[in-house]
Parts: sequence; structure tokens; C-alpha cells
Amino acid sequence: MPSSLPPLRNTSWICAVAVDYDGTLTAHDRVDPAVLDSLDRWRRRGGRVVIVTGRVVDELRRVFPTVHQHVDLVVAENGAVLCNEHGTWMLARPVDRALTAELTRLGVPHHRGEALLGMDEAFESDVE
Repeated sequence: MPSSLPPLRNTSWICAVAVDYDGTLTAHDRVDPAVLDSLDRWRRRGGRVVIVTGRVVDELRRVFPTVHQHVDLVVAENGAVLCNEHGTWMLARPVDRALTAELTRLGVPHHRGEALLGMDEAFESDVE
């Protein structure tokens, strides 16, 4: 298997690109302005940009507030939520509020997304 792919000569058949956020588009939660410029040029040529991330939508918007100015769609929460500048669509059931209430009662730090519940694995035994 070759160590690298040959350069693409004709990209007219590519309609969209999907990229991960953390560590792919970013360095330390920041998207380089040159990367944003590349995304914007691609979109001006008619291409679509999709960010695919495990992050919760609100968390992504907090660290990248202009996300919807540079991408067409966000696939978030490990594929459970789609969003763009017009709205959010759930592809999985929401996290049960009783679960988050119980974690809060137990003092287990967590963050709640639309369909994903995140917490530090150090508290795993408290939840079992």
C-alpha cells in the first residue's frame, strides 16, 4: 500500500467534505484562519462542508461561535444530532432528565447534550 495518496487532479465530482473538529480543524480549540479561508473558498465554489464531532452542539458553538458561517452541517454527539443555522434534528432519543437529575443529586459532574451524556470516567463506579 502506498504511503500517501496521489494528488487529486480533478475535484469537480466532489460535492462535500466531512471533517472532524478536534485535532483535525483545530489546535487547542481554535481553528486557524487559513483553514477557515480554505473552507470558505470551497463553499464559494459550490462545495459543502460538514463537521463531524463527538462534541455536544452547545459546547461546539461555545468554542467555535462562527461555526455556521463556515460549514453547512454539523453532525454532533457521535452522530445523534444534526444541526445547521436553521435548526437542530435529533437522530436519537434525548437523555432522560431523571438520569441527569440523579447524577446531580449524587454530585457526579456531567454535561448533558441533546442525546449524549458526558462525564469523567473517574466517576464510573458512582454510576454503575
